[in-house]
Amino acid sequence: MDKVYVVCPNCGKKLFRIDNTSEYKNIYIWCKNCKKEIKIIEPKSQSSK
Repeated sequence: MDKVYVVCPNCGKKLFRIDNTSEYKNIYIWCKNCKKEIKIIEPKSQSSK
């Protein structure tokens, strides 16, 4: 079980951690740093940025 950070595509702030084996379709989350709603389709780790 490996967990990765999901980061905001606009400002790069870490939003939350998720298990990379979990499945999901769409996640909508509000970024407190850049004040925008972000649609997360697949996780992108901090290291791949």
